[in-house]
Amino acid sequence: MVAIRNTDLSFDSVIGYEADDGKLIPMVTEAYMRVMVELCNEKFRVNKERTEAFRKALLGSFKPQQVQSSGPCAWEPIEQRRARMKEDGLRRQAEADSKEL
Repeated sequence: MVAIRNTDLSFDSVIGYEADDGKLIPMVTEAYMRVMVELCNEKFRVNKERTEAFRKALLGSFKPQQVQSSGPCAWEPIEQRRARMKEDGLRRQAEADSKEL
């Protein structure tokens, strides 16, 4: 399990305090609170986009790479490689047997 943390989108603001008698005293207006809520909602939207982009990149990294070249370094399925290696081995064995005669 991996945890990924990012403080890019953090938001802190003092909006009030608790008086000695337990009463909550606001330090900002209701209009300013609305602005802060909108700002936080936008940060949540950006975070969701980033999370989705990261998820797609992470899942994409587990898919086999498609190699464009067709040379000896090109990726080939395991079954195809086994068949090719077997054919190569049989060919070399036949060549070696023909040289012994």
